[in-house]
Amino acid sequence: MFVPVDELPPIFDELVSTGRGSRTPRPWIGIQVTEAEGWLYVTGVTNDASGRRARFEPGGIVLSLDAKPRKSLAKM
Repeated sequence: MFVPVDELPPIFDELVSTGRGSRTPRPWIGIQVTEAEGWLYVTGVTNDASGRRARFEPGGIVLSLDAKPRKSLAKM
């Protein structure tokens, strides 16, 4: 899992003192995705995560999320 660097400064002090931020957590389904050639490819799936239970597999393509077409990581 990663945190975009521009997300860190506003929550840094909270992370140091409590180990978590106070904002509502973002959903995480346990898949790793990369963007290539206008598609979102699944590159990994975490065991015991909802992505595994939903049968995501490495090499698959994410076509939509929440019934909305997705073709870039920025719009996920």
